Amino acid sequence: MLGFTVDLDELLDAARSLEGLPAIIGSIPRDPDFQHTKVGDSALATAMNDMRNSTARATDTLAENAKESARRLRQTVTAYQDTDSAHRRRMNAGATADAGLSS
Repeated sequence: MLGFTVDLDELLDAARSLEGLPAIIGSIPRDPDFQHTKVGDSALATAMNDMRNSTARATDTLAENAKESARRLRQTVTAYQDTDSAHRRRMNAGATADAGLSS
């Protein structure tokens, strides 16, 4: 026994939330022509554009990490379910064998 309780529904909900994160991140508007807008101060425009590009790269990385985390979480849940099912089968087989011996 692992010594802790796992709510598989909560884990699967967490995986679904992580899977949805890229769509949320993808909805953040990006303006590739931002540096061509009239801001008045080209240094400010350049700095803001650099910040926007850095943020876009960071959100892309976050989206990829979220996908990978969701994939790993699904694998963990599946492995746990498989292990739990095998354990239950062994316990049931043992109980059946014990019942056969006592009769």
